[in-house]
Amino acid sequence: MNKTSNRIKIKLSVLFNSLFWLLLSVSCSKEKKELGYLFFVDPDYWYFVPVKSINKTLCVDDFKSSNLKTAIQFQPFFKNRFYVQETLDTVEIESDKKKINYNPNHLKITPVEMEYSNDETRQPNYKRDRFSLRLKKSTVEINCVFTPIKISKVTPIFCYKRKKSDVKICECKKSDDDPNDYLFKICTYLKSKGDISFQPCKYKVTKITESTYDGKKAIEVSLNCCYLGDRAYFDPQTKELIDFAYGAE
Repeated sequence: MNKTSNRIKIKLSVLFNSLFWLLLSVSCSKEKKELGYLFFVDPDYWYFVPVKSINKTLCVDDFKSSNLKTAIQFQPFFKNRFYVQETLDTVEIESDKKKINYNPNHLKITPVEMEYSNDETRQPNYKRDRFSLRLKKSTVEINCVFTPIKISKVTPIFCYKRKKSDVKICECKKSDDDPNDYLFKICTYLKSKGDISFQPCKYKVTKITESTYDGKKAIEVSLNCCYLGDRAYFDPQTKELIDFAYGAE
């Protein structure tokens, strides 16, 4: 009787543990939609710090220690990064160089609404850190966690000096240096998908190779951005765009 009871207890314990970790993983992977600030002092490593509240008209004074939740450090792999980067304002700061590696005089910052979830394809890292940013009027204390995330959407909130009209969107143009209009077609495609970015106007072709896409012959056009290299696939006969891939995603 005792042996049977012990077996049942063990099975129930295993079951409850399994359910606990399943619920935890579902909870962790759930997409979040939060208001907060994007900022960086090193353009390869950004931070997103959610806020308890934000004034969407006058948000300058909301960047203060008491209003900030735990920040997340990440590398800027999201589609409209270049548009968002143009919305950032520059703020003069002083800080501890040991905590962050950057130009110690400038902080780039913009308020945003961000949609993201935990990136389960990468090894979780729950290391925490704390650092200070000394602004002209006050010192901002920031708690940070290094958990990998996957960003689905970033929407800037224009409540600093910068306005939507200050951020110009690139125009797609044909060029004699691009006889098959690869760059023009890529730019037009990205704009049609709502991916507002300056990068399509700055793309340059680094390599054109014969390749395959979805099991069929294709022309692969490698581009000069970013990280692992963006690329596009074209039909060899019609030279029409089949698909576009961001290098770092």
